[in-house]
Amino acid sequence: MSRNTTLDNAKGVAILAVVIGHVLRGFNAAGWIADSLPLKLTDAVLYGFHVQTFFLIAGFLTFPKAASARFQYERQINLYYPYLFWSVVSWGIAFALSDSVNRPVAARDLILIPVMPIQHFWFLLELMIATAVLALLRSTGMLLIAAAVLVVLWYVPVLNWFSLKYNLLFVLAGALLRAGPGLPRPHLGLAIAAFAVLVGWAWLTTVQSLSISPLLLFPIQLGGCYACYVAADLMGRKEMLDAVFSYLGKHSLAIYLLHVFGGSGARIILGAALPGTDPILGTAISLSCAILLPLAFEQIAVRLQFARLLGLRPLVALERREIIPVAAT
Repeated sequence: MSRNTTLDNAKGVAILAVVIGHVLRGFNAAGWIADSLPLKLTDAVLYGFHVQTFFLIAGFLTFPKAASARFQYERQINLYYPYLFWSVVSWGIAFALSDSVNRPVAARDLILIPVMPIQHFWFLLELMIATAVLALLRSTGMLLIAAAVLVVLWYVPVLNWFSLKYNLLFVLAGALLRAGPGLPRPHLGLAIAAFAVLVGWAWLTTVQSLSISPLLLFPIQLGGCYACYVAADLMGRKEMLDAVFSYLGKHSLAIYLLHVFGGSGARIILGAALPGTDPILGTAISLSCAILLPLAFEQIAVRLQFARLLGLRPLVALERREIIPVAAT
């Protein structure tokens, strides 16, 4: 029985969306591209499903294994080590190039890195917390109670950890899928409708400045994750697309950790060496570097046997991968 690659493809779609979103925001913040309706709509749509998809998949793959002390030990180390390593590296580069980067850092930021993330590395820290939370939730009932508690916590002002509380809902949703029916049946019509709702919300947010409750936003973005999943399933039926996106998905950690170095570095070099570069061309070059350079760096690190030291491979051995069932049709 061959391995189900749909989740790898979904991670591939999601990591591509993450990179595109960060590259566009970087060029906008640097003044290369101006604010426009298409840019704002694209940004809202991308940020409406990409990281959420990763949290959803993490919940699905982690439950119920998170209850194992061995699993917790392995997962926490394999997340925290690259978090610390690349946060410090990123801080050092941003500090040295403070006149060129969009978001300069201070000495205080370095000291607080162990508990307060910088840049995009917050994702790994929140994933660690979510993994620890799942260790306490060992049944469908407990998962539902935890989701209800999160809903109540929206109304506790002292616990204003919006990002963590919100992303935990996606982790719990993924865990509930694993505890129940398994991966959903891909349905193209439903995915198109879900994506249309996401685009409609993005339109209302950017054009009408509509603000809705996170609890109402959750099902909209959950629908965006489903659309991503169905797109991944369709890609799995085309050999070339399956090869490309499953590869991106399998190497999504390296891309996530390093894409800012490649993308921002390309933008900074272009701005210094070739001022006046066409913004579309510059964006395309930056996007290519943000994806290809991390992949190349990872392969070189593997060949030189530095991948574990650099946090690009598990520091401690993880459990064997398993074949993921799809819900019966």
